[in-house]
Amino acid sequence: MTIENNAFRNCSNLTTVNFSSKSNIKTIKSYSFDGTAIKEVFLPNNVVDVQAFPKGVEIITYKE
Repeated sequence: MTIENNAFRNCSNLTTVNFSSKSNIKTIKSYSFDGTAIKEVFLPNNVVDVQAFPKGVEIITYKE
């Protein structure tokens, strides 16, 4: 599964992203979360390609 370019761009009320550790997400493309208020993102360890998150976002990876 892929989160495409600009998927959540300018969703200014979005503050936290928490994907399940069992999620099938493999790729998060550029600008997916630009213009949001996200401060932290919780990613499963099977995500293999993160193209970009806005500056200041803390990326936390689940450990299995």
